[in-house]
This record gives sequence, structure tokens and C-alpha cells, in this order.
Amino acid sequence: MQHHIVLAYHSYNDSILKGLLLRYLQSYQRRAGREVTFHYITFEQRAYQMEPSEQVRIYQARSKENITWHPVTYHSGGKLLLFKKAYDFLTAFFLILTLRVKYNAKHIIGFTSISSVMAWVASRLLGMKSTCFNVEPHSKYMAEFGIWSQKSFSYKILRYLEIQMMRRSDYLAFPTQNGVKDFSYERNEKLYFVPTSIDVTDFEFDEQARKQYRATWKIPTNAEVIVYLGKFDGIYFSAKKTAEFFKKLAANSNKELIALIITPDPTDEVDQIFRTYGPEKYRINGPVAYKELSGYLSATDAGLLILPPYPSQRYRCPIKTANYLACGLPIIINDIVGDEPQIVSKHQVGWVVDLENPSIDFSKRPDRKRCMEVVQQTRDIQLIVDFLWKGTA
Repeated sequence: MQHHIVLAYHSYNDSILKGLLLRYLQSYQRRAGREVTFHYITFEQRAYQMEPSEQVRIYQARSKENITWHPVTYHSGGKLLLFKKAYDFLTAFFLILTLRVKYNAKHIIGFTSISSVMAWVASRLLGMKSTCFNVEPHSKYMAEFGIWSQKSFSYKILRYLEIQMMRRSDYLAFPTQNGVKDFSYERNEKLYFVPTSIDVTDFEFDEQARKQYRATWKIPTNAEVIVYLGKFDGIYFSAKKTAEFFKKLAANSNKELIALIITPDPTDEVDQIFRTYGPEKYRINGPVAYKELSGYLSATDAGLLILPPYPSQRYRCPIKTANYLACGLPIIINDIVGDEPQIVSKHQVGWVVDLENPSIDFSKRPDRKRCMEVVQQTRDIQLIVDFLWKGTA
């Protein structure tokens, strides 16, 4: 039995884990002809707190897939942030050490930048092989968005560790071609391009759900529903900026436009902002369960993916691209978002728009079939599984 440790600095129920990392591990296990156990370490935040009985249910369900779940407590925010991060790392480190000794685990996987830095440091201290993927220069995001100063200790230490991880991890994958191009000089070994991918079988266009939701929402037959999926602020636009963009888009488009916002942010606050700054017609919805997302997306006509135009955005590979395309939705995007504008233009699956003066001719709509074909070509989960297979061989 091979034992591999997987470190994720997110909570189990965070969509980035449920819809991505967990699906990667499950897909890997379905392919594996050999006996493999993944020790899956997550950091549980208060926002995702669950009952002990639910934790037991999850543990038992994952164990049947040879995925052993190890939840630990997440500490962050407020004062003494660096000490909290150090405490989290030490908690993870001693758990990794225990698994290393108990199961002779010789390999650790880090998913996303912070997790990958932590996994790489642990691998160096414990003599393990490391695989780091979905890596982006997180320190650059924090500096460009004004969250950290480039003179701050937080920035300097994370930047240093990111560079060391990029140089010295055994297997490293960026989710964008831009990242591979710009950071290849940091490595002597090959740097892989592995885009953020989904299990495309989790998503499909659902005609029945489309009719049901549009009837419930009282959507006029000829109206175009544009969906925005995700958070606001931080490394994303604020709700105010997004509302203003929707208002401009509605004014410049050749059809009636209705905005649908699906967000984990407080819906009352977002609604107030859209009422003040947004388009005439919109709908605010709270987070949607992963299994129900296809139905909601099927009821819409295009997906919005805009990001603040900072240089580091060229390294982003938002999962929304795959979610939208898998349900047959063309994408509305600005020209700074990772490799996505090139995909949209090359395959003709959406519109690259000007943030200040956006306009869309909906008569030139890409068909749903083409969108679904493109996501299978460019964002299928097997791209991830193939990469992990190399690291665990």
C-alpha cells in the first residue's frame, strides 16, 4: 500500500476543495490499479463548521475511497497573523511527521500556493518528495491589491518561500501558460502546465431546470440572463464595481439584460449595492450546492468573468471558466484574466470586453455545444490526474 499526504489550506466544504481537489483524488482512485491511500489534511474554518456527526459521516465515506480525512483547526485574521500562520504550519507539520513515520509516507502533495509552500517546507524537513500544483504567485496578488506592502515581513517571507518552492519542488505545475513562461527560469527541471480543471460529468446543460428556474424568476422570453458566480472584494472586483459594470453592459447591449448574482457574500449587503449602483433588473442569490449548480447555470445565457486589471491576474485560472462552459454558457471576460481571453477568442466561446465601455451583440452567440466541447478539450479533470500520476509513480 502506497501512502501519499495531501495538504490543503482550505476547509473541507470550501468549494475549491469539494469541486476540485476532492474530485481529483476520487478520480485518481478510480483509475488506480494499485493500492493507494491519500491522507487528506484540511484546515477547518468557523464559516464551514459542521456537526461532529457530519464529520464522522464524511470520514467514513472518504475511507471507503482510500482517502483518510485529517481535519485540523484553521487560525487566521486579526492580530498576530504571522504567529497564527506559524501555528497552523506547526500543527500540520507534526501531523505530517506522524503520518510519515506511521505509514512510511514518502510523498506530499500541495494544492494552491499557500498549501504548496507549506507542503514543500515539510518535504524538505522530512526528506519527502513533493508535488505542488495550481501554483500562483500569491505574494504578488497581496502586494498589487494593497493588502501587503512589499516592504512587509509577510510579503518578503512568502515571496522567498514561493520562489524556493518553485525552484526545488520535485513536480510543479502552473495553471496558466503565462505562469509557465514567466517562471520557467526559476527551475532547472520541467515546469508543467496543468490548468484548473473539473470533472465535466458533474456539469451539463439541463433544459428542464432552465424552464423551471426561468418561470420561477419570471424571466421574459427574449431576456438575456448573465450570471456572476463567486465572491467580491479581495482579489476580485467589489460588488459596487461589478454592479456598475452590469449597468454599463445593460445599457450597451442589444437585448434586455438581467443580472444573476450567486455569491457566498451577505446577500442583503449585495442587494443594497446593486439597488444603488446596478442595472434595473437583477437577482441576488446565496451560495448554491455543488450538485444544484448545473441547474442554475442552465437557466442563464452567459457567464461573467471579470477581474481587476493588475499584472498578476495573468497567472489566474478561475474555475468559473470551466463551470460556465460545461453548462454551455459563453463567457464575458476582460483581457487580463490568465489564458482565458485567448481561449475565448481562439474557440469563439464568448466576448472579450472593455471594462469601461462593454457591449455585446447577442445575435452572434456561440452555441452551447461548442462551449461544452471546448471545456472537454481544455479543462477536463484527466489533465490533473495525469499530472498527479507522474508525481506518485
